[in-house]
Amino acid sequence: VTATASSDGYNGLLVKYDAAGTLQWARSGILGDIGPLAIDPAGNVWALVSLPDVASGAIDFGNGVTVTKSDARFDTVLVKYDSTGTAQWAQTVTDDSGNSGSNGGRFSLTLDGFGNIYVAGALAGSGGYDAGTDVTPAGKGAKSRSPISQPVSPAYALIVNYDSSGAAQWKRIVTAITVTGDSPNSGFGAIAVDSDGSLYVSGGIGSALGSGAYDFGNGVSATAPNSVLVKYNASGIAQWIRTGASGSLALDSAGSIYVGG
Repeated sequence: VTATASSDGYNGLLVKYDAAGTLQWARSGILGDIGPLAIDPAGNVWALVSLPDVASGAIDFGNGVTVTKSDARFDTVLVKYDSTGTAQWAQTVTDDSGNSGSNGGRFSLTLDGFGNIYVAGALAGSGGYDAGTDVTPAGKGAKSRSPISQPVSPAYALIVNYDSSGAAQWKRIVTAITVTGDSPNSGFGAIAVDSDGSLYVSGGIGSALGSGAYDFGNGVSATAPNSVLVKYNASGIAQWIRTGASGSLALDSAGSIYVGG
């Protein structure tokens, strides 16, 4: 079993081993970094791929599956592979003039028992975003951070729900209500789903230089800077928020949530 790099830069690698540790297959030739993975009951592999800022043009995932990258921004792509490692489809989480992925925050994903895929992370920049349907977050534009004289892009926490065919069903973007001292800054780093489809995400709002209030929808808000744990229902409606806890997530059968960070 071998894999061949396609360029001198980033080359994603996806490898399958059996239960005895014997290599089954390897897939490479992808310009980008394959990050979080999830497996469904049929053995399909769902992967988040972070495309580097140097990439442009058609990005090939094999089997005729491509996405087009038109700018020099970081982008995150959701890719479905079958159990043999053959790409089935690919969907960009963001495009246009916004950053995601390596420069826009760590993305994570999870699957529920109904065939839905949930992606959580952060958007950076003040441009437009496309998660399958047009999404443009509201908030301040880029500004300069003192004493460093360079633009600082706002960042927005994001959740997108896809069905098993890769079609975006709904999306939620955390927006800043008030911001003092810095651009809006929020992001989700971990996501988990329970048996009834409820979602739990953890992340942070604000920065050392900025404070203010952030809106998660449905009257759920928190004051920054802070770390947050947020519950959404299966329709993406915020249910409650807890501050002071952020990190990796795990759920038990009794419905308790564990946060490590």
